Amino acid sequence: MGHSNGTALLAGAMTLSPAIRFDRLVFAGSVVRRDYEWKTFLDRGQVDGVMNYVATNDYIVAAFPKFIQWLPYADLGSAGFDGFDGFKPFNGSRANDSKNLEEVKFARGGHGAALREAFWNQAAGFLVRKPVELIVSPTEVSAKRDWPLRLANGILSRTAVPFILFVIGVIGAGILFGLSCVWPCTPAWAVALLFLAYVGIVKMVLTRL
Repeated sequence: MGHSNGTALLAGAMTLSPAIRFDRLVFAGSVVRRDYEWKTFLDRGQVDGVMNYVATNDYIVAAFPKFIQWLPYADLGSAGFDGFDGFKPFNGSRANDSKNLEEVKFARGGHGAALREAFWNQAAGFLVRKPVELIVSPTEVSAKRDWPLRLANGILSRTAVPFILFVIGVIGAGILFGLSCVWPCTPAWAVALLFLAYVGIVKMVLTRL
C-alpha cells in the first residue's frame, strides 16, 4: 500500500524497470498523474490490480500536484484528488478479477483519510483477493467531495495554466529588468544564459519538489 510520495515511488519504479512487479496495489493520497498508463503495466504483467482512494478534502494533492499536472513532463498529478482515468467504482465482488482497476470516491477526510482503521479491512480484502463488500461505515465515505474543494476545483481547472505561466513570466521579466538596471552593459549572451538557467530551475522545482 502506498501513500502520498510512496505512490509516486511505486509508479516511478515500474516505469523505470519492467522487472519490478507487484500483485496488487492500494493507493491513498496519491500524487501520481491521473493519466498514468496503468493498462501498459497490466499488459506487461507488472501489476494485476490497483485500488485507489480519493479523499473528500485532500488539500495537499489539490494544491500542488494537481497544479502542475498540465506539464507533459511532470511526474506528479492529482489521482488522490480527481481519481485515475479509466478506473471503475469499487465493488468488492470483483476482488478476484484480474487486471482490476478500481477506486473509492470518496474517503471522508484529508490527505491521510484512507489510512484510518475504518478502511483497513477493505484495502486488505482487495490485496489478498478476498471478496468483500463496501463494509466501510457510511460516516467514513461520501458521494462527493466537500463544497470548498468542489468550488476550488472548478476555478483551478480553468485558471491554473494561465496563472502559472503568468507568475513564471513576471518573475523572469523581473530578473531581466533587474539585470538591465544593475548592469546595463550586460552582454546579450549572458542575459540569454541566465534566462536558460532560470527556465531550468523552474522545471526542476515543478517536477522534483
